[in-house]
Amino acid sequence: MTQGLVSLTDPHGTTLAKIVVGDNGMNAQSFADAIPRDRLLSAFELYRLALRHNFGCRDCLIVQTRHGQHHDTELIEEVPESYREHFGDPRWNPRWRHGTAEYTVVVVVAA
Repeated sequence: MTQGLVSLTDPHGTTLAKIVVGDNGMNAQSFADAIPRDRLLSAFELYRLALRHNFGCRDCLIVQTRHGQHHDTELIEEVPESYREHFGDPRWNPRWRHGTAEYTVVVVVAA
């Protein structure tokens, strides 16, 4: 299991989205490199892009934005409160009580 976190922030450092995985975290940089920097993708678009770049898998991938979340609702029944509590910290991994992920990338995009 290789946890990964890719967060999107605006140029001022405000967290816009977090893509959190419990597997295939080693593909964080490849996924991050594929994210457009000139516009913010929806949670669903980020989810699909992450799967295309083998960042996470259907049963361990959660995309969270300021406006909601996207995940495979059949496999992930309830998202822990820690996802909302630590959303503002782009480096905090809500999957792990210590807040770390083996692979963490922060991407600055236009809001």
